[in-house]
Amino acid sequence: MNTPNHENIDQWLFDLIEGNLSESKEQELRIFLLLNPEYEADLEAWEKSRVTFPPIDSEMVSSFNFGVKEEPEKDKKRRLGFWLLSATTTVMLIFSFVYLGNSFNATSNKQAQKQRISNKDFPRMVQTIQPRNKSSHGSYARANSSNHQYRPNSNPLTKKLHRSNNYNSNPAFLEPNQGFALLAKDPLTLNRIESIGLNIPKSNLIIHTNTQILGVQETTSKQEIKRRSKITLPSLHLSKNSLLGKYLRKETSSATLKDRVFVIQEKSHLDIAEAFVGNRSQTRFQTMSTARWIGTGNQKLSQQISVDGYSRNLRSGFGVLANYSDFGNNTIQDWNVRLIYSPKVALGRFILIEPSISYVVGQKSINSSKAINHSTFEYHSNQLQQFNYDLNKPIGNALYYRDLNAGVNMNLGPIFVGMNTQNILRHQDNIHTNKFDTIDRSQQQTNLYIGTDFSAKKGKIMFSPMLSHSIVQGAQFTQLGASLQLGNLVLGGNYGSNSSVGALLGYQSKNFSIMAQSFKTKPLTSIEPQFMHQLVVRFNTNISRKTRRYLYL
Repeated sequence: MNTPNHENIDQWLFDLIEGNLSESKEQELRIFLLLNPEYEADLEAWEKSRVTFPPIDSEMVSSFNFGVKEEPEKDKKRRLGFWLLSATTTVMLIFSFVYLGNSFNATSNKQAQKQRISNKDFPRMVQTIQPRNKSSHGSYARANSSNHQYRPNSNPLTKKLHRSNNYNSNPAFLEPNQGFALLAKDPLTLNRIESIGLNIPKSNLIIHTNTQILGVQETTSKQEIKRRSKITLPSLHLSKNSLLGKYLRKETSSATLKDRVFVIQEKSHLDIAEAFVGNRSQTRFQTMSTARWIGTGNQKLSQQISVDGYSRNLRSGFGVLANYSDFGNNTIQDWNVRLIYSPKVALGRFILIEPSISYVVGQKSINSSKAINHSTFEYHSNQLQQFNYDLNKPIGNALYYRDLNAGVNMNLGPIFVGMNTQNILRHQDNIHTNKFDTIDRSQQQTNLYIGTDFSAKKGKIMFSPMLSHSIVQGAQFTQLGASLQLGNLVLGGNYGSNSSVGALLGYQSKNFSIMAQSFKTKPLTSIEPQFMHQLVVRFNTNISRKTRRYLYL
């Protein structure tokens, strides 16, 4: 990889995205891209394929303590002076509370027997929280305020009461709103305070007024009403890893999948749509043999050979198709060659347009001695024609013709839809008559189709249904065909609007496939149903792993 060229440009673009190029190499690549602007699309595709991750916040990661073992409590270093000070303070506080409790108990025992506040008269004042450890974090005290006027700021025990959050030990406390109202209206009703656990190390001062608590309750009730009255509509969450999610996110890169198998009467993939040339990144050689209505006057034997492939430099598909047909035991013989061209135009990641045009050249010959004058025949299925000769005039035996075909195929994400029209110029087709006053011309035939692919197990299972509708000479014919690929085994079926049915059985590997089809049809020239058989053999080259290139509008 000394210098960038058309063969190793993908490797150069890969090294550029990965940062493997030096400054001189990168400058050399930039000059090559300026001289060849068609590779700008490839560079954009490589840039989009690069995955970037957001920067990691080290402080946020350290806050999670991933993989960090906390030190045992016994291994943490503590200063001796700080420990002694905290221990001395705790012991002094405990002795002071014990002393105050004993002094209050002496004066309150006589009044406790005469007056007691029941649970109905004095409800719970505040919402209580169960203390973690009463023995280690608090002490119990009793007080009597019956002989003195209630003063919250004068009594040190009352101050402790308001700072404490441990009220579970007092069964006289009920509702916080009623308790605050009682204190505000008649403080003298507080005759006795039950034992209250004081949580000294973790005391939280939480004092709410009556109006504040009512406001919180009203707000909570309104929120509950809104939550209950809210209507929750069902929502569809589609996982990207589900089969449906993968199907809907199908891109134009599906050209690397296995070949589709179409189950259509007397049609190969290039007869259905000539835009299918180059729809895979490989070269395909195919031969199709058809035997129709053997043993009847309208029997037809056909042989078709085709080669098609994809040109990455030209961003287009090319194909050559040759046909030979023998109708009515050498009554009519026809050979023709088609040259097909189909550019690939991309409109984003999910839309690909494939127009096609082909030039047809061929020759048709007739053996007038085998043709029955004024009799009808069915050279093309579902199309009636008639032999009409003037025996007093010479009868020709060969006809040379040229024509054009055109069509378009659109890959719209997971589905493909399109049309193909044959005999646009309507070339002269009067081999079956010698009356030159009225020139018979070939009929235009338009084929409309729509289909999709469902794949699973990394392409080992593939289901390809397709609906085809043909319009020719005012007549219409609809077919529904589908194929199922299970590994290398291929199964298929077909149903037509004229009550025709068909089945397919085949084998398809990486580079070789063979398909056998049989159809039971109803000709226009016969009352009895007839049978049609097709055998398709295809050879494929390996799929190219290079990035496909498209024309961008």
